[in-house]
Parts: sequence; structure tokens; C-alpha cells
Amino acid sequence: MTTKKTYLFVLFTVGLFVFSHGDEAKKKKWSGDMSLGLAMTRGNSETLSVSFSFGLKRKSDGRLEWLSSGFYLYNREKGQTSAESMGISSRLNWLVNKRFYSYYELQAQRDIFKDYNYRFLPGVGLGYKLMKAKVFEFTLYGGITHVVTDYISISETERFTGVKVGDQLTWKLTSTTELNQTAEFVSRLSELEKFLLRFEIGLAAAISKKWSLSVSIVNSYDSKPSKVDIKKNDTVLFAGVNFKF
Repeated sequence: MTTKKTYLFVLFTVGLFVFSHGDEAKKKKWSGDMSLGLAMTRGNSETLSVSFSFGLKRKSDGRLEWLSSGFYLYNREKGQTSAESMGISSRLNWLVNKRFYSYYELQAQRDIFKDYNYRFLPGVGLGYKLMKAKVFEFTLYGGITHVVTDYISISETERFTGVKVGDQLTWKLTSTTELNQTAEFVSRLSELEKFLLRFEIGLAAAISKKWSLSVSIVNSYDSKPSKVDIKKNDTVLFAGVNFKF
């Protein structure tokens, strides 16, 4: 089994065991959403693409929660792939109390236009909810992440250990409108000028109990790409229809 398949298998197996074991777990339900729409990319690819994304969440015993999300966008022009990018993230949070928690996560990415055959970021860390109210929540977190990147052009796999810091914000502007923001920064411990940055902000407006319209902007930055002709910065504008379950 390859390294990437091993990472995915271990994390999802642990998650499924935790949330399917015992009588208490049977009483819990999944929640999440799916979105289908369009994505406009700028950077290493500049096109209008079809996009799909999802989010999943489950809690158990009031202490554990499993959060997963992912996206995929694709487009072809004149018989050639003009955009293709995908990402998935899965995290187990151990809630020590209402504000403090530890996390264990795996992120995976693929983007042929940034020369990533695949990139994996397994990591562990701590988080603290600085503000927790009915309509507003703000969290800071940080930890250690191992970055494994397999490049397409140079047939080389790069590995390094880095420090991660990030934040999450959720703001219910009205009873039907919600703003979400996430930012993550990963820097190599032995080479601080080599870093990865991802910033996402989105707005969702409900049109019924299950359906909503959403728009979001995702910006990713790689300070040292594998080739000089690869741009450091990529931006994607997502717009779509969401179904909540």
C-alpha cells in the first residue's frame, strides 16, 4: 500500500471506529452539506470550471468530533485539461472542555497546474476558542505538520516538518446568512522562508431549510514552487447551490 493510501486508510478507519462503536454512538447523526457550482480560477490556470464540494461532521459523547471536507474542480478546453484541482481534509478533535481541544488531522491535495501529483499534510496540534457565542465564534489553533509533496515534472518527493498556525471564524449575520473564514500558515522549521499559506472566506444565504446559495474565495500561496515558471499564488472563486443534510 502506498504512503498516501496508508494515511487515508488509517485516519478514516479510526474515525469510523470511534463514531460507530457503542450504544451512545448509535444515537448520533451525521450532519453536512454538498455543493455544486462553478469556479473561476486565476494563477497557474485561468478558466471557468465545474466544481463540487462537501462537508461532514459528527460528534460523539460530547468529547469527540470528526470533521471532513473536500472539493474538486475540472474543466477541458479544445480537447485538453485546462483546470483540475482537488483537496480533502479530515480532522479528529478531542474536546477537553467547551473552549480547549487537541486535533489530529490529514489534508491531501492534487493540482497538476501547480505541479503537485499529490501533497499530504498529516499533523497534530491544539486549539482554543477565544470567542464562543450564539452568533459568533472565533478559534485559534496551531501544531506540527509533516508535508509530503510528490512533484510531476521532476519525479521527486519532498518531505519536511513544519509548524502550523491558523484561525477559524463563523459569524451568523442574520437568521439566514452566515459568514465563514479560515486561514492556515505552514512554515518549514529548518527553512522559515519556505512556507505555505491558504486563506478562505465565504458567505452562504439560505433559501429554504435545506437549500442555500453560497460564494467563496480561496487563495493559496507557495513561497517556493518546484519550477520558476509556476506562479506562487492561485485564487479560486466558487459559486454554487448547497444542500444541507
